[in-house]
Amino acid sequence: FYLMRTYDTAMYFINRSLHFDKARALAHFQKGMILKETGDTAKAISSFQSAVELNQNYFEAYMQLGILAAAKKNPLALGYFDNALTIRPKSVEASYAKAKFLQDIRQYDKALHEYDSLLVIAPENQDVTYNIGAILFEQKKYNDAMKKFDLTIQRDNNFFRGYFGRGRCFEELGQKQKAIDDYKKCLAIKPDFDFASTQLDILEKRTGKKQ
Repeated sequence: FYLMRTYDTAMYFINRSLHFDKARALAHFQKGMILKETGDTAKAISSFQSAVELNQNYFEAYMQLGILAAAKKNPLALGYFDNALTIRPKSVEASYAKAKFLQDIRQYDKALHEYDSLLVIAPENQDVTYNIGAILFEQKKYNDAMKKFDLTIQRDNNFFRGYFGRGRCFEELGQKQKAIDDYKKCLAIKPDFDFASTQLDILEKRTGKKQ
């Protein structure tokens, strides 16, 4: 209740500022953020679009439009992220968002190209390295994928997703005990990681090693 009143108060002052000066891109952006937080994504998109119409170099507004479009698997997301990258060519945030969207819509070769370019800017980005491994896994290149997951673990032995990814590779390569060990390592770090617990349960039942 208190949070909703806070949003209502903020929206009141933003609307007043727009009433007196309709060309304020910042006010439209702030309005869009409030609408996004309260779940009205359609109106949020409209506000962000108003912001970029008023300021064609509004990086943050293009990013929000891209994020909202990507959530719906809408290919317009690519255009928004490209606009953001035109404004800030070395933005890790925009490059990652574009690559992740391409990965999510299964355009794996394009996603890999984007991730490879991103590694030039951020060579030790764990999420990028992991996602490359995940794509290679989907392409059934299990040994190549394992190298990427290994790298994430070498950099940070508490990177639980690295153990999960490597476990999936071990499982596909028929090395079931190593897979079980990695799933357990993953869960020791992140006990509520459901993907690992589900996979571990399936594998232990198959091997008769359920404890």
